[in-house]
Amino acid sequence: MKKIVIAIDGHSSCGKSTMAKALAREVGYIYVDTGAMYRAVTLFALRQGLFNADGTVKATELEQLMPQVEVSFKLDEQSKLPLVHLNGECVENEIRGLEVSLHVSPVAALPFVRAAMTAQQQRMGRDKGIVMDGRDIGTVVFPDAELKIFVTASAEVRAQRRYDELKAKGQEVDYDDILKNVQERDYIDSHREVAPLRQADDAVLLDNSDMTIAEQQQWLMAQFAKHTSWVPYIEQALAAVPYPKKPEGLYEPIEYVLSMGGKRLRPTLLLMTYGLYKDDINHATPAAVGIETYHNHTLLHDDLMDHADMRRGKPTVHKKWNDNTAVLSGDTMLIMAFRHIMQCQCQHQAEALDLFARTAQEICEGQQYDVNFETRTDVTEDEYIEMIRLKTSVLLACATKMGALLAGAPETDAEVLYRFAERVGLAFQLQDDYLDVYGDPAVFGKKIGGDILCGKKTYLLINAYQRADEATKAQLLTLIDNNSMEAETKIKAVTDIYNALDIPALTRAAINRFYDEAHNELHKLSLPESQWSVLWNYATSLLGRNK
Repeated sequence: MKKIVIAIDGHSSCGKSTMAKALAREVGYIYVDTGAMYRAVTLFALRQGLFNADGTVKATELEQLMPQVEVSFKLDEQSKLPLVHLNGECVENEIRGLEVSLHVSPVAALPFVRAAMTAQQQRMGRDKGIVMDGRDIGTVVFPDAELKIFVTASAEVRAQRRYDELKAKGQEVDYDDILKNVQERDYIDSHREVAPLRQADDAVLLDNSDMTIAEQQQWLMAQFAKHTSWVPYIEQALAAVPYPKKPEGLYEPIEYVLSMGGKRLRPTLLLMTYGLYKDDINHATPAAVGIETYHNHTLLHDDLMDHADMRRGKPTVHKKWNDNTAVLSGDTMLIMAFRHIMQCQCQHQAEALDLFARTAQEICEGQQYDVNFETRTDVTEDEYIEMIRLKTSVLLACATKMGALLAGAPETDAEVLYRFAERVGLAFQLQDDYLDVYGDPAVFGKKIGGDILCGKKTYLLINAYQRADEATKAQLLTLIDNNSMEAETKIKAVTDIYNALDIPALTRAAINRFYDEAHNELHKLSLPESQWSVLWNYATSLLGRNK
């Protein structure tokens, strides 16, 4: 998995350190609190008596003593958090006191102090995989950071947070004094001559005035997922596939459908899982291309069977060409998928191919079940779950396990990863069912109520049939079969029945249950959580599509 530099800047007392620490812990990165480094220098200056009576710094004397200042971070074994050390002494609590807060701005504004700290910070970030927070990380220290975040909140909110923090540590403080300090600090930080506080042009803004810590962390994880996506890499690999020139009618549709884009979930899972065990991702890339080629093969045939006119905003292959082309090009993509996987110069290639063949057969079984369900009103929840497991989940599970197999992971790990992705796939499909009725169309990317209008069997509909009394079931059947009713009226009427039967809560509970089961599986891996947490974070980002 590729690593990046995450630069978090923002105003004082806006929670940068808290969120940066949590983010680093979640994604397995190294955390560096750069603000704490300047606080440590300030503490050094206070101890040396380098402040005048009016609060100004004795800059000349401090500059002469700067070679004696060594700021470092050491991991606390209990909290698993880095603690700030000044010349080998832990000063984590002392640097958070009000006296340091009152004196840190003039120290941090000194060019020679900033130069010394910047040099040390840049050395820390050479290998990437690091989270730094401060006031000029994205503008000065790491102007090329892949992910830049600027955090702010109202002065009153920040003063209250600082007040609560210090009171919890047993310090006697006054809120008005802290508010005044926050406001003065904002002015000094924004108007200093060297590296003034400002939002980098390409930084993402986060105003956390009204956000809980959990909401902030969820937002951060969404940003992390966006900036560590494998999608550009996968798109490049797909575009690099050579195709025969003739016959044009066979290969042009394949290039067309693979160029449409998409989330690329399956190749992403394959590469992420491979990366848990080995770094030579290029060896697994042909398999990732094969998995995505196969997935699009299924879409080609699905569109034909469903008589769909559009796919990702473009005409489907059978509409742009014809039905025969969709069949032939789709069949060719299946063959190409096998050939791509066979190109992998990795261990356990035979096992990977067998897994893929079994999965392709299971997906056909799932598709047939789906067809059978179209004329039934007595489909049970268990039958529906098995259908979506075969039709949707097994390919996610195949991709995830294949990455582990090709990397030579322990057999038990490969099985755990299969079950993990299978549960994620079930949750993902149920969420898709849920969002079709209750999602925000601007976020979901589709019109709401499409499944209702076409009478598609979903988790919501089959449970509504199961829960409804005879009269309500008859009403629901009439609504679903009525193709002449105005769309909005039909969607509202069916949704009202869902609400009355508590179907939304039932569906959300099932989604959460499958995600919990997926998370529990990951704990069975031979790898430490710091390694597999990246995979879990990606899975949870899939669940957060409708925020």
